[in-house]
Amino acid sequence: MFPEASRIILALMLGLAACADAEPVEQTADAAEGPQALEGITAPADAGRVHLVRMVQRGDRYSFEPDTIQIPTGDVVRFVMAGAQPESVAFDKSSATPEMQAFIDAGVLARGVLLTNPGDSYDVSFRGAPPGSYSFHSIPHVLQGMRGLIQVEAASE
Repeated sequence: MFPEASRIILALMLGLAACADAEPVEQTADAAEGPQALEGITAPADAGRVHLVRMVQRGDRYSFEPDTIQIPTGDVVRFVMAGAQPESVAFDKSSATPEMQAFIDAGVLARGVLLTNPGDSYDVSFRGAPPGSYSFHSIPHVLQGMRGLIQVEAASE
């Protein structure tokens, strides 16, 4: 009788052998390719657009690129770490209206999320966000001037 591990390996091998005999799946002409496929995968579920903001490091200089963007309510801002130092994006409530402060609190956006590896990303959805100017900064590099602004406009009907 086989030990338990041998039975599992045998079952996996038999399963793989069965798959080898299966007909290949044919790709249809409707299948998305290239950038359109990536856009479909990364788009927010509620049909808003994704706006990319890179967090970069050049020597001892740190910045958001772009550092100012304008978006309609409902879009998503994706912060992507492109430098070598950890980054954390946090939104500032001090200049926000009470409605904006409530939105920042509800999304726990004032604390930030620590990104530690190049390519790490942090998505912030502005679905239901009150229009206004949302200031943000990098917690580790705010003293080096790493700040930005998202201008959220009411969605056009």
